[in-house]
Amino acid sequence: MPLFRALGERGAARAGRRGVRKVKRLGSCGRTDEGGSAPSLTQLCLLSLADNMKDVWVKDYADKYLDQYSFRHIMGPFNSLPAELVEELTWLLCARKQLSRAALHLLLVPQLRGLSLERCPGLVTSALCAHIAARCQGLWSLDLSGAQQLPSKVLSETLCSLPALRSLSLAGMPCDRCVIRTIACHCHLLRHLDVSRCHFLSPASLLPLGNGAFDSTSAIPSSSSLCCTATSQPPISSFSSDPPFSFSASLFSYSHSQMKPVMSWMSLKKGLKCLLIGCPLLEKLSLVSLPCPLNCVLQDVLHTESLDWCLSEDSTDLPPVPLGRVQHIDLQRTDVKMITVKNIMQRSKRLKFVDVSYCWQISQASWHFSLSSQVLPRLLVPSLRQLLFIGLVLGLIGLLYLLLATGKGHASWIRKENHFHRHLARVTDVDATDTSNPNLNYGLVVDCGSSGSRVFVYCWPRHNGNPHELLDIQQMRDQHRKPVVMKIKPGISELAKTPEKASNYIYPLLSFAAQHVPKNKHKETPLYILCTAGMRILPESQQEALLEDLRTDIPVHFNFLFSDSHVEVISGKQEGVYAWIGINFVLGRFNHVHNDGEAVVEVHVPGSEQQDALVRKRTASVLDMGGVSTQIAYEVPKTEEVAKNLLAEFNLGCDAHRTEHVYRVYVSTFLGFGGNAARQRYEENLIRNTATRNKLLGQHKGETAESPLPDPCLPSDLQDEIGPSAQKLHLRGTGDFDQCRLILQPFLNCTNETQTSLSGIYQPAIDYTNSQFYGFSEFYYCTEDVLRMGGDYNASKYAEAAKSYCATRWKTLRERFDSGLYASHADLHRLKYQCFKSAWMYEVLHSGFSFPTNYKNLKTALLVYDKEVQWTLGAILYRTRFLPLRDIQQEALKGAHSHWRHSFSFVNNHYLFLACFFIVLLSIMLYLMRLRRIHRHAAQPCTPSSVPWLEDGLGSPTLPVNL
Repeated sequence: MPLFRALGERGAARAGRRGVRKVKRLGSCGRTDEGGSAPSLTQLCLLSLADNMKDVWVKDYADKYLDQYSFRHIMGPFNSLPAELVEELTWLLCARKQLSRAALHLLLVPQLRGLSLERCPGLVTSALCAHIAARCQGLWSLDLSGAQQLPSKVLSETLCSLPALRSLSLAGMPCDRCVIRTIACHCHLLRHLDVSRCHFLSPASLLPLGNGAFDSTSAIPSSSSLCCTATSQPPISSFSSDPPFSFSASLFSYSHSQMKPVMSWMSLKKGLKCLLIGCPLLEKLSLVSLPCPLNCVLQDVLHTESLDWCLSEDSTDLPPVPLGRVQHIDLQRTDVKMITVKNIMQRSKRLKFVDVSYCWQISQASWHFSLSSQVLPRLLVPSLRQLLFIGLVLGLIGLLYLLLATGKGHASWIRKENHFHRHLARVTDVDATDTSNPNLNYGLVVDCGSSGSRVFVYCWPRHNGNPHELLDIQQMRDQHRKPVVMKIKPGISELAKTPEKASNYIYPLLSFAAQHVPKNKHKETPLYILCTAGMRILPESQQEALLEDLRTDIPVHFNFLFSDSHVEVISGKQEGVYAWIGINFVLGRFNHVHNDGEAVVEVHVPGSEQQDALVRKRTASVLDMGGVSTQIAYEVPKTEEVAKNLLAEFNLGCDAHRTEHVYRVYVSTFLGFGGNAARQRYEENLIRNTATRNKLLGQHKGETAESPLPDPCLPSDLQDEIGPSAQKLHLRGTGDFDQCRLILQPFLNCTNETQTSLSGIYQPAIDYTNSQFYGFSEFYYCTEDVLRMGGDYNASKYAEAAKSYCATRWKTLRERFDSGLYASHADLHRLKYQCFKSAWMYEVLHSGFSFPTNYKNLKTALLVYDKEVQWTLGAILYRTRFLPLRDIQQEALKGAHSHWRHSFSFVNNHYLFLACFFIVLLSIMLYLMRLRRIHRHAAQPCTPSSVPWLEDGLGSPTLPVNL
């Protein structure tokens, strides 16, 4: 018995369909549509069906028949509904995430014309496809996007039973060549095909769609649009079109570093040729940056004779030749030649747009000489009066620039020039260091870590004498342009029991540095030996014994600038401050000449004589998560009461009385909160709690592989063993990202107090509207290695990607890893614990450090300006901050002579610029006049053409041409 019959006409059904999709809940009070009017009876009935679907309409079928029997046909409560209402009900259930397997079985009625399961791909199984093939053979539209678990064989068998399909979407499915052949042989009425993100498809697999695989009784293959683009993304192929059997878009995308043998250039050429010849009704052609020769393919297509195809009823009298009806051509960055473009323009009388920009076989001169003047815009052939007017306007612009530039004064010009040179130095600092330059200074920093020691050699030019600027320190590079760095193992802390060997241990590092620093510079080259984590854990007496041996023996063997204070054990806070200084120095945040558009911040410097706040560039903040610890460092611009052990206040300037380079930085290091340490704490807690629970309840959960303990922080179906042999625990991943986050929250040791972070440590307030953070190490690995989302961090997209990864079966993840879909340095350990580390990083960032989920100014990175920034750069920048005083005093002795010399240079620079400006202006005018003569000559009468529309400019006077 039908539920209701509110719509009798097809048009009314469509109108009701549109209306239902606009209905949304407004709470418990009622429902209205977007316009504010009351919903119709049809809409209310559909909403009522959706609300009661589980408890009323499918309850009997789900309880008694769903898993006990398999029916080929079902006479359910929805069999009498019109097809449009069944589609609307299915769509509504999907949108509200209420579509169940039982409801879907009852909604597969014979009159159904459209079925979209894109929002619930988990319901698509082999059994469901068998039901679709048996009950819905009249389907016009089918969308199975994202159903990665469906075998291609089952998909092919299903499509054989759906000959009436007009639209088919298989995006992200394991679609192969067998499926494409099935579509070509059985789906003759298909108008839209989407096979994007089908990684098993190659250009050769698409040949059945265009090489005449259709019999003579099928519809005409008439493509309306073809687009091929080469990018660095994974392989993609997608089609969609207009009737009768036409693919409106085909998109191939290659990753040149991971191109498989089957995806060869030859197969792409063959596939393009077959698709172009097989689609004579093509209207839009876009072939951008293809990884294969294109000119020869287009020539072969143009020379193909007209095939003996029948035209459809609505066709015109134009012959169905390949590229005969194309209207839009985009051939950017290809090897296409001018003669090929002209042949295409002669072939198609409907051409409206041509884009051949960046085609290296086509020069601008050849294009000008190949087209008549009617094609070119009027601006390229101006009259003499227009030329004089353009010259006058440009001359006035030049004079206005001169007045504005001179009005800015000498100081602003010098600042801009220095700013330019500073940024230029960042680009050119990869060149080999010129050791013959007498104005270069050098400095050495030895990093004595826990696993080994490294020496870094830095260099910087002579200071320019401006007390507002810092030294331009760069890492020294050898003749092969490689950084001058040397590392030895083990760490110096291993010599705790034999401190007399410390100088012998460090001798190779200093000898290596002495070979690269010019000998005449040794006496003025400062040497700093700074020890970190490995030395901190030693007793103070052992530390002092090692340091004393270095202080005594190093001056005997080396002539560097070295004193007792140059060797010490630095704290974790100092190391964090040095890292913060190095990153901000490389980013140029200490250069306080800010330009328009750059972010600034107001800083209240304690002890400053200035009453007003200091406005300067906003510094970058640092988040760093390693294997053992997590660290945060950021500037506190406003005066706050912060514990002294968490705050570092320092002056990077050479003058202690100037406060423009005074910074107050909050630094905190959290041991045990790194990615690996957190996993270890989680496993120990899991073993302890499971043992206690089993003992109390008399269970044996997790003791054998047959009864594993479910772990939401491991990918779905992953088997793992943890703990020692005596307490070995067997785990099985369930891949629940949200549940994993809830389990990890107690490990943050957060408190209910305000302005606290991990372990209840005080954290000053962060201005999230005017701040920028950089996440290094695990913040980058978690977002990039597997999820491929490194760079700008988006919390919602990251959570969705992590949730999808955790829910993916381990077998599928291994297949993707073996196919090379993840980062090159990602290994099985990363795949195994990516779900856990993703949840841990998310909780540390948003629950531990209290970052809002809509924060947009976090960038995860591995390098800064394509190079790794060490904390040693910040250390030498801070410890050499007083060296510019010598150069500043020398600049002061020059007096007024320096002033008039710079003024003279400033004036000369502007006159030189004006001279160059007028020379360029004259060249442009001469070029335009030459073009005018050329096209006047080209406009003279010539021999009549056999094609009348060619005489009017190869197409039409309004044909847009992009060069």
